[in-house]
Amino acid sequence: MTELLVVLSLLVVLALISLWWAMRADRSVPLGVDGDRNADVFRQRLAELEAERERGTLDDDNYAQLETDLKRQLLAETEGEGVASGADPTGKKARHSSVLVIVILLGVVATSAVVYRQIGGWPDLRFYTLQQNFSGKQSLSGDDLRDLTQAIDTSLRFRPDNVDLRFWRAQLAVEQGDFVAAVAHYRELLQAQPGSAMIMAQLAQALFLQNGRKLDDESRALMRRAVELDPTQTTALGMLGIDAFDREDYPAAIDHWSLLLRNISPDAPQADVIRHALARAKQMVSAGGVARKGSDESAVEGIRVRISKGAHELPRSGVLYVFAKAAQGPGFPLAVVRKPQNADASWPQEFTLTPQDAMRPDMTLDQFESVKLTARFSQSGTVSAASGDVEGSSEAITWRDLDAPVELVLDTRIP
Repeated sequence: MTELLVVLSLLVVLALISLWWAMRADRSVPLGVDGDRNADVFRQRLAELEAERERGTLDDDNYAQLETDLKRQLLAETEGEGVASGADPTGKKARHSSVLVIVILLGVVATSAVVYRQIGGWPDLRFYTLQQNFSGKQSLSGDDLRDLTQAIDTSLRFRPDNVDLRFWRAQLAVEQGDFVAAVAHYRELLQAQPGSAMIMAQLAQALFLQNGRKLDDESRALMRRAVELDPTQTTALGMLGIDAFDREDYPAAIDHWSLLLRNISPDAPQADVIRHALARAKQMVSAGGVARKGSDESAVEGIRVRISKGAHELPRSGVLYVFAKAAQGPGFPLAVVRKPQNADASWPQEFTLTPQDAMRPDMTLDQFESVKLTARFSQSGTVSAASGDVEGSSEAITWRDLDAPVELVLDTRIP
C-alpha cells in the first residue's frame, strides 16, 4: 500500500496548488492611482466651468452641455481602467473561479480512484475486507473461498510480485482441490524466494497431491533440500517419514517422525497421527522390517461407500465428493474422492476410500481406527460446503471391522 499513499499524497499537493492558484486569480484589483487622478481632473475642470459661468463668459446651456460631456468622459475612462486592471464589478469572474475550484476537486477525486484501481489498491482493499470479515469463522464456505479467490486473482493481475497474496492463493487452490493451480503458484513463489524451505515443502506437497498422492523424484528432492535448509521444517519431515516408511526404510521414518514430534506442540492436531505412525514404524523394526500384509492392520484395504439420492432434488450438474475424517482428531479429511456429475447420473453410486486418497501425506486413513464419512453434492465444484449443496453423513464407524459398504443418503441441504 506504500505506493498508493505516495500517489495520493502527490494528488493532494496538486489539489492544494490548484486551489491556491484559483483563489489568487479571484482577487479583484482596485482602480488605483489612475482612477484617483481622473477624478481630480474631473473636479478641477468642473470648477473651471463654474468659474467661467460666474464671469459671464459661459451661458447656462453651454455649461450644462460641457458638464455632461465631462461626466461621460470620466465614466468612460473609469470603466476602461476597470477592464484593463481585471476588476470584476459584476462578480462573473468570482463565479467562474468557484466553478474552476469544484472542477479541480472532482478531477482529483476521479484521478485518485483511477490510480487506486490501476495500482491494485482497490482489489487489495476488497481482499483485506473479506479477510477481516472471515476472521471469526472456524471454516470457510465454498462461497467464501470463491470470493477470496476472485479478490486475490484480481490483485495479482495488477501486482504479480506480491508474495503474500500469491501464497494465500496457493493455499486456497489446495483447499479447493485445484492442485495444478497450487503447483503453478508455489513455483512462482519459489522463483521469488529460492531459498525458502517452507515454500519448497509446500510445493512438494502440492506435487504429491497433483500426482495422485505419490511422491516423485522432484518432490523428494524438494523435501530433502528443505530439510537441509531448515532441519525443523515440519511438512518436509512428515512427508520424508512417509516416503521412508513406504520404501520400508523404517529407521529413517523413525528419525524423521521423531524429529517432527520434537518440533510441534504435543497438543497439535497432527501430533496423535505422528505418534501412531511412529509406533507402527518401531513395530516394523522390532519385527525385523517385514511388512505384515496379512495382519489385521492391512486386512481391509479401504472403505466401500454406497451413496443414494434423498428427497431433495439435486442440481443438474456438479461434483460428488466422498471423504473420511477422524472421529476424534484433526478436522482435515483423511481421504477424499470426487466424481463429476450431470443430469444423466445413475444412482446409487459406489466409491472406495483408501489410504492412497489422502490429501496430506502425514494424515492418512490407515492412521485412524474410527472415522466419520460424508458425501456431498457440490454444485460449485469445491470440496468446502456452500449454500445449496446437498450432503449426507454417517456416525463414527470402526472402518477396519466393516464387511459391507457404508450406506450414505444425500438428505440434507445446506442453507
